[in-house]
Amino acid sequence: MNLRKHAQGQPCRVRLIEVCNGRPETVVLAHLKNGWYGSLKPPDIIAVHACSDCHDAIDGRTHPKHLTREEIDLAAYRGLCEMLDYYTQERILKW
Repeated sequence: MNLRKHAQGQPCRVRLIEVCNGRPETVVLAHLKNGWYGSLKPPDIIAVHACSDCHDAIDGRTHPKHLTREEIDLAAYRGLCEMLDYYTQERILKW
């Protein structure tokens, strides 16, 4: 399955307070950067459904003043956990 295409139209799993636009039509697969891959983009399984505004915050294109980098990362990783559960329940991912 193409996880990037599958993200289109899904709900945002990051849901940053006062950032998330809540519009599924803007949702993309936002890759989480954690340093393990250096400057390379991690594999699609290390990504979360994020609306355009949450994606901008994750990637550092915007800097919401009311959120720390750690709070943004925590929301993204919480969303990743939701994604893994969703993928398992929908039989997109099998362990």
